[in-house]
Amino acid sequence: LKLPLSARSMKLDTYGEYVRRVVDTLTAFEDELIATSGFFGREEHLESCIQGVQSEFESNARAIAVFAAPEALSALVGTLLSAEDPRPADAPKEGRRFEDAFAAAVLLSSSIGTRGLLRNPTVLSRMWQFVERPERHPVLLYYWCRCAAALLLSPEGSGGLGAAISALGLPRLLLSLVPHLHCEAVRMLLKNVIGLGGQAGLGEEG
Repeated sequence: LKLPLSARSMKLDTYGEYVRRVVDTLTAFEDELIATSGFFGREEHLESCIQGVQSEFESNARAIAVFAAPEALSALVGTLLSAEDPRPADAPKEGRRFEDAFAAAVLLSSSIGTRGLLRNPTVLSRMWQFVERPERHPVLLYYWCRCAAALLLSPEGSGGLGAAISALGLPRLLLSLVPHLHCEAVRMLLKNVIGLGGQAGLGEEG
């Protein structure tokens, strides 16, 4: 299975166009995986497609310029935050309900998204508001954890845990996750954050 051409030829000028292209690329690839009879390892192949989209995104000069603006970064976060809002009559069917949120999570968890969040504490704080509401759809929690893990735990986020603590405060960062511990992705994220925080001596700040 090959990455669709659309993911290798993004020439876009606006936030909305880029999100739409990511949605179309990932949706087409997912549909192809589902339609492949007897095909195993779908999750791994979809993850490979995601990494391909992120790699193109991170090497696209126009995309870098578009998403250097805090407004575009904030719009990505807003797409994730508003995904559970009431849907209009012409909204996608249930199976595609969160496709824009998925695309936003893919872009936010890229190196461009991670760097942007670290440079914009106000946007980072807004992203964290997602888990400060007690009830969230489990699919959206998974998408959000993808962003948070890239920010706090990945090599691209070197210093990200300290930056997040500076922006949010350790109690807010940790306690906001507690109501969502029914979600495996949240449990794994919290475990890793506590472990890294202890290694770095960050727990003394909370």
